[in-house]
Amino acid sequence: MEINKPLYVILVIIVAGFLFSFFVLPKYQESKSMELTLYQKQVQYESRFNFYSKLEDILASIEQNKDALDKINSALPKEFSLANVVYFFNQKADESGLSLKSIGFSEQNLASSQRNTQNINDVLFAVNLSGSYDGLKEFLYSVESSSRIFEVNSIAFSSGQGTEAISSKGYDFSLIIKTHTY
Repeated sequence: MEINKPLYVILVIIVAGFLFSFFVLPKYQESKSMELTLYQKQVQYESRFNFYSKLEDILASIEQNKDALDKINSALPKEFSLANVVYFFNQKADESGLSLKSIGFSEQNLASSQRNTQNINDVLFAVNLSGSYDGLKEFLYSVESSSRIFEVNSIAFSSGQGTEAISSKGYDFSLIIKTHTY
């Protein structure tokens, strides 16, 4: 029995083609698909790694500038406490040699008219003091140089009835001081 060699070669090629198309080709396509998925995952990993490394750098920068940020937070506090501001004015008046007679306040919301994105409130204080002019200068310097943002809008002063009242009591000062809060 003699086998026809060309027929045998064609049969082997057909069987090899079927085996290739049913076994090898799907595995090859699966391998290519997995390579593509791996590449996508690597790109995703690298982008997330870069994002988190930048975030880590930002956090380190924030930690380095923590003192400056604390000063900013004390200058514009989120929660306004009237007691802290009154205590501050009382303390600075005592340090300056002035006597604090009275403090009044009013709050204004300027979010819609002047500031677009945040609700920043202006708080106006009417501070009445009595004492010497040098004491007033020290008081104003300590208020202006404090970490909190204070703006002195107006100063009015008056004296007593005569020269004896000025020498014994000093002057009466009325200040309008503005500060900001969120």
